[in-house]
Amino acid sequence: MGRRGSRTVPAAVAAAGSQPAAATKTASRPNKPLVAIDRGRRCKGPVLDGGLSASPSLQHSGSYRKGSGAAAAAAALGSGPVLTRTRLEKERNAFWDTRVTGHAEIWGAVRLAAELVRGGDVASAQGVLDAAGATCPTGEMWRGVFDEWGIEYRVPEWTVVEPAGVVEVDSDEEGEEDEGDGAEEQSLAEEKGKGKMGEVVNVRARLSDRGTDVVVQVGMEERVSAGIARIVEAAKLPATTRVRIAYLGKILREHDSLAAQGYSEGHVVNALVF
Repeated sequence: MGRRGSRTVPAAVAAAGSQPAAATKTASRPNKPLVAIDRGRRCKGPVLDGGLSASPSLQHSGSYRKGSGAAAAAAALGSGPVLTRTRLEKERNAFWDTRVTGHAEIWGAVRLAAELVRGGDVASAQGVLDAAGATCPTGEMWRGVFDEWGIEYRVPEWTVVEPAGVVEVDSDEEGEEDEGDGAEEQSLAEEKGKGKMGEVVNVRARLSDRGTDVVVQVGMEERVSAGIARIVEAAKLPATTRVRIAYLGKILREHDSLAAQGYSEGHVVNALVF
């Protein structure tokens, strides 16, 4: 996902293509504060199997009791594809995991900002974009976010806004129909994070608020949250500072270990400070 080049490497700018204007830092690019999402707002959902959009009318939204499952939900809603909560999250993750343009660390910041906006924490989302040097000309992320070189990072509205007609199927039933969907793998990852520290490695973290690095020792089987605490201490950040770790364009889960999330010793991680 995303290019792994550093935001400060000239070659990354050159690789932006044959459009010099888009590869130049533009401090004057229009920028508006991110806007909060109205609770009642709904958007068109992602395109699912068969090329059909999963966006039934709002009157079909709701929960289905245990034993009904997605199949019964589909019968109730008609023959069209059904967008369950789990399927929506899979579509969102698939989108973030398949970005190949721009810079990985900016995509990581855009993803975190989108999740924060969706959760109602617009101030923190704005802080993440500011820390990454990104701007949003309209205040609505799905209309385009730009990095400091003018490269655009466009996201579907459904990554930020709740789509219409999401079906809340009982988690047990949905898990059976999706054949586990990696839930077992996640459970194993969580279990590993609770065990021994594993091999202790030096992790170099690049701080978004100052562009400098700190090196901390973290066990490969420790939870990422332990590493974050050491980064905050090493960087002499205020105890109230929020830090998220981005690696290869993904925001690492704090309750899982580095090993469970594919970290390779010697790689630099991005510490998003806000």
